[in-house]
Amino acid sequence: MVLVSINSKEGAIATAIPALFGLCLAWTAVRILKNEKSLLLRHIELEMALKEKSNKKRREYLIGK
Repeated sequence: MVLVSINSKEGAIATAIPALFGLCLAWTAVRILKNEKSLLLRHIELEMALKEKSNKKRREYLIGK
């Protein structure tokens, strides 16, 4: 590993690019986890709607309220 002084432009760029890449990767992971949680909840609601006999209750589950 080559150590580069952050005082130079090349050193700042060499430090900033991996940092930005890491931040983008972390942001993407957080978005995926949040979406996964909401999709799992909606999946459970739809399964409940399929099991429900009452049309009124089934409609409530399908609307998502």
